[in-house]
Amino acid sequence: QYREDYRPRGTWMADIGVVLGDADNEATIIVSKEPPAVDVEACADKPQDCFFGGVGGSVTIDGESVVQVGTIQVNDDVTVKVANLKRFSRVSITSSHVKMDLDYVPAPSEWEIGDSEERAEYGHLNLKVHEIYVTSHINGVLGASARMKYDEEGMPILKALDKDGKGVLDGNVESYEVPSLLSKYALYQAEGEHEAVFSSQ
Repeated sequence: QYREDYRPRGTWMADIGVVLGDADNEATIIVSKEPPAVDVEACADKPQDCFFGGVGGSVTIDGESVVQVGTIQVNDDVTVKVANLKRFSRVSITSSHVKMDLDYVPAPSEWEIGDSEERAEYGHLNLKVHEIYVTSHINGVLGASARMKYDEEGMPILKALDKDGKGVLDGNVESYEVPSLLSKYALYQAEGEHEAVFSSQ
């Protein structure tokens, strides 16, 4: 009876992609509300050892599915901790440029949803950035980064002039469209190294 009220809100996300580092030392992390694409039969015996018991949400690091909870040293700079909390599961990412949590929040347990597709429909992701250190090269933080721009009178433009970000964004809306969560914005592909890219849908 409460399901009609439990629908996606403006801040809810279905998938979050994070790219950290440069081309020589890049780490990619995807967290999704969709169930894992790998066999999770072992989770039936020890659900506490698997991300949300293996029955909801999924984690992919550098193209490999991660089901087990624990800490993963992705490279010299990036550490990922996968953990289960009381009502949701968390992926914590730590690097020299960012500290953030990505939470998979399922539908309330009292609904007793057993079907994985329906469970995914009512689940969502939350994102919290605790720290972020950037340089002038940073792009793609939470969708689209923008540098301060000024009007003809030299005053800073503090808000967009239209619904598509005119005056604030570095290009038009289409410039920020990407074919996948881990793609870099075409607007910046000619630029140098990047420290972090976050995207979601």
